[in-house]
Amino acid sequence: MCGIAGFNFKDKELIKKMVQKLNHRGPDSKGFYLDKVSLGHSRLSIIDINNGKQPMYNEDGSIVIVFNGEIYNYKELKKELEKKHRFSTESDTEVIIHGYEEWGIDVLKKLNGQFAFCLYDGKKMFLARDRLGIKPLYFYAKDNKFIFASEMKAILEYPINKEVDKSVISDYFSYNYVPAPKTILKNVYKLLPGHYLLFQDLKIKIRPYWDVEFVKKDVSLNQIYQKLKESVEKRLIADVPVGAFLSGGIDSSLIVALISQLKKEVKTFSVGFTNGNNELDIAKKTSEKFNTDHHEYMVDTSDFSLFKKLVYCADEPFADTSLIPSYFVCKMARQKVKVCLSGDGGDENFAGYQRYVKNKTEKYYSKIPIFNERFKRIREISKIKNNLTRFIKGNETFIDSEKKELLFVPINKSYKMKYNKFKDLNGLLYNDIKTTLPNSYLKKVDTASMTNSLEVRTPFLDHEFVEMCATISPNQKLFNLQKKFLLKKIAKPILPKEVLKAKKTGFSSPVDSWLRNELKDTLHKTIMNSSKRGILNKNYINKLWKQHQKKEFNHQQKLWNIICLEMWYEKFIDND
Repeated sequence: MCGIAGFNFKDKELIKKMVQKLNHRGPDSKGFYLDKVSLGHSRLSIIDINNGKQPMYNEDGSIVIVFNGEIYNYKELKKELEKKHRFSTESDTEVIIHGYEEWGIDVLKKLNGQFAFCLYDGKKMFLARDRLGIKPLYFYAKDNKFIFASEMKAILEYPINKEVDKSVISDYFSYNYVPAPKTILKNVYKLLPGHYLLFQDLKIKIRPYWDVEFVKKDVSLNQIYQKLKESVEKRLIADVPVGAFLSGGIDSSLIVALISQLKKEVKTFSVGFTNGNNELDIAKKTSEKFNTDHHEYMVDTSDFSLFKKLVYCADEPFADTSLIPSYFVCKMARQKVKVCLSGDGGDENFAGYQRYVKNKTEKYYSKIPIFNERFKRIREISKIKNNLTRFIKGNETFIDSEKKELLFVPINKSYKMKYNKFKDLNGLLYNDIKTTLPNSYLKKVDTASMTNSLEVRTPFLDHEFVEMCATISPNQKLFNLQKKFLLKKIAKPILPKEVLKAKKTGFSSPVDSWLRNELKDTLHKTIMNSSKRGILNKNYINKLWKQHQKKEFNHQQKLWNIICLEMWYEKFIDND
């Protein structure tokens, strides 16, 4: 993986500063292109280590590219392109250049991988982001200036007006992140997954090039298994050591099992908590079965001191509590390998989250008497008749009635409602693939891994595998309220029984304990400082805090959202 940056004017010092801000994404080398536009690249060398430096050019230098990611079918594409084009490297980057010469923008349809890139052909800048949103791409557009980068902090090297876009605050408190295409700052945007952008003659054109279709077809267990194995095999291609994350869950365990069939030595990495959820014992069962070189890290309360750094690394307010353990498992892995495979995407493909079960039962709660505030929230959600709307509202951190008490800014209609292309379970899966997956889960993985100069690859999110899973009947994914029904069938003869029977505990930090015990004073000060921004109601914040301390309610996620927003303000607006 790498960091990319650029803009539509020539400025040698600015592009150097921007690339330096991305050094953690690619500490191995730096490269620049300066002409009518400026492009910069910070390289983490994985394939063709000696010759794959960027920016990279075609034969006559008329096309230049800066690229972040991996193209897993580049060898097949290269064979096809070599009939007409001359290659000077063994890099997957060069395939994109010659592919663009051959197929134009349709080169995107040929690529299998995770990527964000900018290609310049002397007339226009052509930017694209991979289908599922594994790699990020930010851009700024105002006053005829167009600036892009892998991370927002690099764009901030240009003296933009850092004005908070208060229209996104409502969504942040619903979903724990700022949803694309907007960002927390006005005039700064995120390119949506599966979209490309053309900048020409000071005009921007953005178009989609991919979507997933949930159309039922006959597909066998063996076909699914073989396709996943093929996806894993593609992601083992590297000129550097490759390892794997290993939790106690089915997804990462199955990836490790498949890797062990394809290579002799496998390094695996797990993380746990000294005062919270642990899946380390179950992960160890998988490690022992497949004889991996296993490594563990225990997150302690003292590790919270690093959280302000993670707020900075995330660029925007981001309240996923699993960012902390994700950072530490990546840090540990980077000491041994340069690439790791993960199990991300298994839940979205095979209905692995408890929220899919909850959606089936929630509609029956409308007759529960209202004894206290907890049941008031449940009743409010259960009365929603539309399945997708109930799903969305039922998984918000703050629902509308709560946001009315908390916020002094407008409350938006959920942006998620536009992703309503399919019905029933397929509609829920599609909504998660389009929203929560790229904006939250993949954002977390990219932040945690790239901060540690580690590349993470996600076999479950091979777009061809995602398309295959979309043809599976919903009843084969969620059968009689059994999550991942089909994937468990595939995994049963392969994985230890402890993995198959284990209850999903998640990867969250012990925030509840931190708020009430070890970090109580520090976090209370941060929370109460948040009311000075003119956005949040101090009295309501105080109410949430007191209820949590008295154990009347577990408000850990609500309070964590407030903490993360305030820390972001301190870091990016107050310049702390």
